Amino acid sequence: MTDSDKRFALLSLSDKEGLRSLAKAFVDAGIHLMATGGTYQALKEADFPVQAVEDFTGVKEMLDGRVKTLHPKIHGGLLADRSKADHLATMADQAIPNIAFLVVNLYPFAEVVAQDASNFDQAIENIDIGGPTMLRAAAKNHASLTVLTDKRDYPLVIEELKDQGQTSLSTRSYLASKVFQLTAHYDQEIANYLAQAKQSQVSDQTQSWPFISQTYDLKASLPYGENSQQKAWFYTDGQASQASVAGAKQVNGKALSFNNIKDADVATNMLADFPDQATAIAIKHMTPCGVGRGDNIHQAFDRCYQADSKSIYGGIVSFNQVVDEKLAQSLSKIFLEIIVAPGFTDSALAILTKKKKLRLLEIDLPEKNQAGPQQVSVSGGLLIQEPDQSTELDFPFGQKPSQWTYYGEDQYSSEGLQTMAFLMKVVKYVKSNAIVVGAGQMTLGVGGGQPNRVNSAQIALEEMKAKDLQADGKLILASDAFIPMRDTVDLASQYGVDVIVQPGGSIHDDDVIAACQEKGIDLVMTGYRHFKH
Repeated sequence: MTDSDKRFALLSLSDKEGLRSLAKAFVDAGIHLMATGGTYQALKEADFPVQAVEDFTGVKEMLDGRVKTLHPKIHGGLLADRSKADHLATMADQAIPNIAFLVVNLYPFAEVVAQDASNFDQAIENIDIGGPTMLRAAAKNHASLTVLTDKRDYPLVIEELKDQGQTSLSTRSYLASKVFQLTAHYDQEIANYLAQAKQSQVSDQTQSWPFISQTYDLKASLPYGENSQQKAWFYTDGQASQASVAGAKQVNGKALSFNNIKDADVATNMLADFPDQATAIAIKHMTPCGVGRGDNIHQAFDRCYQADSKSIYGGIVSFNQVVDEKLAQSLSKIFLEIIVAPGFTDSALAILTKKKKLRLLEIDLPEKNQAGPQQVSVSGGLLIQEPDQSTELDFPFGQKPSQWTYYGEDQYSSEGLQTMAFLMKVVKYVKSNAIVVGAGQMTLGVGGGQPNRVNSAQIALEEMKAKDLQADGKLILASDAFIPMRDTVDLASQYGVDVIVQPGGSIHDDDVIAACQEKGIDLVMTGYRHFKH
């Protein structure tokens, strides 16, 4: 019997878990074993009858193992169509082995990079070439052979070998589809690494490439989605930084839900706009409901809580400083879903971990310029845009932004200018037609998501009125986009608003300016829109 008449299983595995059980099933079914390097040694040590790949090719592994299976006899055995007589004749003439099973898993590129992304040479050596090449060949030819790359599928193949002595076409088709999913994912991980490692200067992919590819790793199956009847999963891009909800370290609490993750993402991203002064941010339903700043993190949280003590219930709070014992004592008195911070002291953890369900997330503070492209799925497609990383709101204390346009007394204090910038940073994260009212170092009212701006302003102003808080400095209303008509100004004047800060740019700007002058409201136009649809 020639090698082309025998059935062979070719095995080349970096992860050898389950190898012995699978090999035994092959041998019991009369299938001969051939293997590469380490897999060959593992089978020999386990006393399995196995031949080395080089026995078939006549060529030893070379170039530090970079070349071992890239040979016509191997790929002929993988690609020969067993339904074609001329292919079978070629196999017999060229002594090409009849490879009926291919079992391959790939070099652990992602794992190696995760351990040390800075070791470029090591990463390169862990790019598998022979493995994907064999997998793709076998998957293409799945009508003629079985390809295995996921050890979780070993029991399926073992069972069919026991029952039938071979696999069904439906099984082979299923396994082939997994191969192409794997190789696409593997290639994208490499592409992502190379682009980052070499600091690609291409900012807009579409300028150089007419399509994009994305791949994600399953991080968790979620209990449900936005509603209990919806299934949900959480995937990450495999290179998520710890300055993100995807890369955060959870140190307490039950698993994150779908809505938890969305809220925590907003809470985390907002911190990038408040890198310096102590800041506390409360999030509810992906919207900031209260934001406070202070000389220390305790004062910041006190202002954040006062800003909306009602909505914070069952919400998320994020901090740009470590949570200490004193802050933990205050937080423990409130029902919260998640606390996000760059760290927790041991004494703070001792207090907060008494709440077994309370999720505590440790993150690295994000930087504004680290945010990646923003993506939104639509039916049949994907929208991508650059993040809103404008810097017009970042200016030193005591400086008056020259690009802003001022209408009014033109005697704005440094504190007032900083408050305007602060409120505009908050309004960036409120949904469309967003209005935020505040004074000093805290928000007083938030309105957004309405079909018109007047309704949003009404919500924010009424919320402020209901709290009956003493404003620290001038009362300022911030708008994410231009105020289109004077009606918002007329409404604001009824609630004692002193200053309106907005991007400007409406065809009715002159009417808005005139209304502000009429009502005695100072007006500042920043020139930058921060609309969030």
